[in-house]
Amino acid sequence: MPVGSLFGVTSSLYRTALATLTAVWTLGPDTISASFNRQDQTLVSASNTIELQSGNSLGSFGSLAWSHMLRPNLTGTAFLQYGTSSTSGVTSPTERVFTVSSTLSYALSPTLTGRIQYSFSQTSGQVSAPLTAAGFGTGSQSVITVNLVKTF
Repeated sequence: MPVGSLFGVTSSLYRTALATLTAVWTLGPDTISASFNRQDQTLVSASNTIELQSGNSLGSFGSLAWSHMLRPNLTGTAFLQYGTSSTSGVTSPTERVFTVSSTLSYALSPTLTGRIQYSFSQTSGQVSAPLTAAGFGTGSQSVITVNLVKTF
């Protein structure tokens, strides 16, 4: 699931409304941003009975990021996000997602940047009867990524 979205990919048709409020502050070598998002998905047409049972979804999440320029070509970033989503269908799940990450970005040239990132996510949720055995519980994930980003 990409950062910034509480809902995964689906083959059904939804009407989606998204509201976002973001504030960014630049204080010398530091940049701080805070964001709040609310997403409402209304089921228009289901591709299967499982999607039909899921119904409408409502989610909101907030995030906080802090970037600090350590050197002219080296930047460190810390990111924190917390969100909840709920579905109004038969399964009525409520899910909570917590993500924290840390990134080091090094400018190798004006158009090439190397990055290393550690990210930890924890998801927890519950499903009301009769489907308590499917799709609930707590899970966590730790990911380290190393990449090169080229801008053109």
